[in-house]
Amino acid sequence: KHRDHVSPELEALVMRCLEKKPSDRWQSAEELLPQLEALATPSGGVTPTDTRPIAPASAREPRAKPRLIAAAAVLVVGAAATLLLRAPSAQTLDRNLLVVAPFDVLDPDLGLWREGLVDMLSASLDGAGPLRTVSPSAVIGSWSGRADPASASSLGKELGAGLAVYGRLIGTGEDSIRLAATLFDVEADAPIGEAEFRGRASHLDRLADSLAASLLSDLAEKRSIGAVRLSSLGSSSPAALRQFLQGEQHYRRSSWDSALSYYEEAIRLDTTFALAFNRLGYARAWGAGSGEPFSQYWIQAGDLVSGLAPRESLLVTSDSLYGAISLAGPGDSTTRVQLTRLFTTLERATQLYPRDPGAWYRLGEAHMHLGYAGYMDRQALAAFSRSVELDSGFAPAYIHLMDLKLELEGAAAGREAIERYLALNPTGQYGEGAALARAVLDPTRSGSAEVQRMLDTASIDALFAALYTTANFADSAEVSVRLARAARSRASPADSALARQRLVWALAYRGYLAEAYELIDTGREASFPDAFLFAELVRLGAVPANVADGLRNRHWDASFQGVVSWWATTGDSASIAGAIALVNSVIASDTLSPFALNWANLGAKIAAAGMSLARRDTLETLNRLAALPITPGNWAIYSRFTRAQLLSALGRDLEAAQILDQNLWSPGFWPMATSVLWTLERARVNERLGNAERAIPDYSYVVDVWRNADDILQPYVSEAREALQRLTGEPGG
Repeated sequence: KHRDHVSPELEALVMRCLEKKPSDRWQSAEELLPQLEALATPSGGVTPTDTRPIAPASAREPRAKPRLIAAAAVLVVGAAATLLLRAPSAQTLDRNLLVVAPFDVLDPDLGLWREGLVDMLSASLDGAGPLRTVSPSAVIGSWSGRADPASASSLGKELGAGLAVYGRLIGTGEDSIRLAATLFDVEADAPIGEAEFRGRASHLDRLADSLAASLLSDLAEKRSIGAVRLSSLGSSSPAALRQFLQGEQHYRRSSWDSALSYYEEAIRLDTTFALAFNRLGYARAWGAGSGEPFSQYWIQAGDLVSGLAPRESLLVTSDSLYGAISLAGPGDSTTRVQLTRLFTTLERATQLYPRDPGAWYRLGEAHMHLGYAGYMDRQALAAFSRSVELDSGFAPAYIHLMDLKLELEGAAAGREAIERYLALNPTGQYGEGAALARAVLDPTRSGSAEVQRMLDTASIDALFAALYTTANFADSAEVSVRLARAARSRASPADSALARQRLVWALAYRGYLAEAYELIDTGREASFPDAFLFAELVRLGAVPANVADGLRNRHWDASFQGVVSWWATTGDSASIAGAIALVNSVIASDTLSPFALNWANLGAKIAAAGMSLARRDTLETLNRLAALPITPGNWAIYSRFTRAQLLSALGRDLEAAQILDQNLWSPGFWPMATSVLWTLERARVNERLGNAERAIPDYSYVVDVWRNADDILQPYVSEAREALQRLTGEPGG
């Protein structure tokens, strides 16, 4: 926290050394030594398999989190290790890192290959002996020169690469080309080898392989590079390869729809093209296909990963694991193993390719959406920030960077991220949504007629995108509510239900419970969001007692945790017994899919814990809650929150703080009113533990979010204000 230059990997290692449970630490110096050596030699080492990068805490922390550690030990270990293991700077050249510069291409008909050869040669040379190549995305984002020694040397030094390849592609007649390249030693400022090949343009993929083999042969004369196996982009079809490379160029520029059509054509031409399947998943996730299934494409790419270059193999594998996890149900026996494999794979990728924006982007996504044991918000922010630091034009990383900056660092930081994204001239719903968010967040413009016209004419997709960006921002202007109201007024009949649900979520989060209840669907066939939100409103006392009592005769699949939690806190063991009988009968029917069976089994365990709580058996309740399996998204919040509250009531504040330090909600889901109570409880616990610097931001957050909330929530706001005055000596809020 006090030494910004300590690498995330080293910080993660030190934090494991300080784990509270002895079994969670390394057991001997001999066991720890290889982990230290891996950090000291990043070109050959591998990130320790069960550590995760931890974001630096240099930014303002409006929702600080207790890290219960021995501060003196951190300073001693951190100071000594920093001197020995300081991560290499960008100016430190890695002799085994190679960068391929965009080729000079004079013939407009061959323009595809200016960047296409970067993709192909980077794949061919990556993993050849000890060599690793710089991500094409990072290269293209940094390149502004010509194919000459000075430009190649400058590029290598900027990216920390000791080797560079540059070259020219010249058309010499109908379907005839000349391909020439130079392998350059950046540190020695001298060429190592040169190669030139002539042939047909339609065979350029083969010429590129020959070129790579020739350059490697020249390198082998200078130093030992061991066994060499040329990799590829994974397709033997020249036509499919051309389509894929076209898609890559559109993808890098956020032209999702154009990229999608090229990837689909590449797959039509080669049904075993792993990278095309992988990128198609991303294009569908971010483009016009947003909301369509995309995990299946990542899983399919993972099945075809054999033969890819090492970097692409790591990244495609990580995406396939992400896809499998996202389709698994809670308590799936493979989920925890897959989560471990996913983070291990991504840590290896960021260690071996520390300047690859795509690797850091994927790590951010994993922390953002798959931190089941606790939403890793600052780790996600650090990873996305690193991605755009390496390639300011890597558009996908900005999507979550914008909302994380707003949530964690405030309006100024959020607006800056939005401006950087808009500077890329993004198209589609995210580009228009970012422009809307910028307008409503600008205090000098937000109330103008111009901004109101923007809201009145924006597409529903753009309004949803802007709402997603601002949903977790605890601002006094409550822009998320304004955007949600605009979306509902603009929604077509096909979008009306979704727009209404978005407004209900926004209203409930900001404490407008009565209005949220008026808009919610309380029918027997209510959708997942309505059922879940209804449970939220019941728990907060916003639903009339006679309506809430009607839940006894109904089974709310989506809101099971919330409803059982309410029954448990009110001592309604009869309703819980009915729920247990219903769930057990469904399980016994043997008609459920594996996914549905996982949810049903989880429901049975939650209900059993609820019964213990209803009977006021605190110790049994704690044991049952502790034994619950990890669950995706927000759905674990009630059981974890109840457990923390029980521990706190027993005076076990240290244990409660460890649970409350893990946010169970995230921008991957819509914000919850319960998350505000979670933050308030964390503030109470930290104040009792004497951690005023952590309690103050959390109390402030409660005041900011519920400042204008319904009367039923104002006692919480008053409590937070009084605490702020008590801790700071100034009026709270």
